[in-house]
Amino acid sequence: EVMRGVYDAAFIGGSQHATATHTRGDCRSSTKRAVDTIRTDIREFKKKHGIVGHTTVVWSASVEPHSELVALGKVETAEDLLKAANSDKEAEGALSFPPSLVYATAAVLEGCSFVNGGSQNTLCGGLTELAQRQSGVYVLGTDFKAGQTKFKTAAVEYLRTMGLTPKVIASSNHLGNNDMRNLATADAARHAKLRVKHDIFAPWGEDIDHKVSVMYTPMINDEKRDFVEYTSLGFLGQVHTMATYTRASDSVLCVPLMIDACVWCDYFSGRQWPYEKVAQGLAYLFKVPEGAAKGVDPGFFRQMEQLTAQALDANRASKPVVKSRNQEGAPLGSTWSVPSNTSVICAGLACVDMQLGQATGGGGGEGIDTFQGET
Repeated sequence: EVMRGVYDAAFIGGSQHATATHTRGDCRSSTKRAVDTIRTDIREFKKKHGIVGHTTVVWSASVEPHSELVALGKVETAEDLLKAANSDKEAEGALSFPPSLVYATAAVLEGCSFVNGGSQNTLCGGLTELAQRQSGVYVLGTDFKAGQTKFKTAAVEYLRTMGLTPKVIASSNHLGNNDMRNLATADAARHAKLRVKHDIFAPWGEDIDHKVSVMYTPMINDEKRDFVEYTSLGFLGQVHTMATYTRASDSVLCVPLMIDACVWCDYFSGRQWPYEKVAQGLAYLFKVPEGAAKGVDPGFFRQMEQLTAQALDANRASKPVVKSRNQEGAPLGSTWSVPSNTSVICAGLACVDMQLGQATGGGGGEGIDTFQGET
């Protein structure tokens, strides 16, 4: 079942306009109508499929341009967000309400968690405040950390344990899927993608010159290719260089994170675990953890330790009743399970783990040396 989506041509690259036909034209002039429509879609979807448990809405559609509404601090409170969501898009001087924020607002108002798998600045203070008004509702992001970035954060941890000091990480990657096509033809959307790459290593406080070269190559389609060289300083300032080469389906890397996000949101929601702790525990899912997870250790293994700690603490605190088939008196072992009464609602499926950056290097930043795409 593919539902018609909320569409705003201003928030997507020109290469996508011709194929954006499965949309709701009646939502284009009114943000309120758009939010109400998505709320209705969520209710009807849950009713049709008999969903009574926790539901998570995942944004995995193409990257949107930077939202001025969020960047200028116009939706930093729940009241401001709801006021903007009830506005008329055609009102004089009104800032555009991005489709991703439409889905996020609708999801939270329906008691669902929302996960921002894209790199646009959807998560804002107003959305977080709105979610915190309901127990067990979470808003998480930003940008799924699926492939190269995940390995980089693990590789830097490895290099540091060897007593080396990483100084330069230079990457080259190319692929040709639809999300990459969108980025190659939309400067504004590309800048939104770059936003998430500024502070990947910043929490470590290390001066890593992190640069990336990105190429759009249609023939390669979804099979991402990337080459990364790590240059570090060792004993007596001697140079140590390590290189990696990866080929993998970008979507296959990303989809398991969507499942992870939904299963964990259900797990923590069922135990009424606080938003701040959930955000920190699920930081491993995102390139740049935002909200309450902002500033967490970016190391992948450190993040997994945090997830384990939060999962065990939530389980101990809730003391759930578990029906055992064990023989009477026998110890019951821990059990992990995927609830059967929950569901995933995805807004598109074009998530890409491309490594793009805007900074010129240093301070944990990342710079783009080349970007080859359509003109």
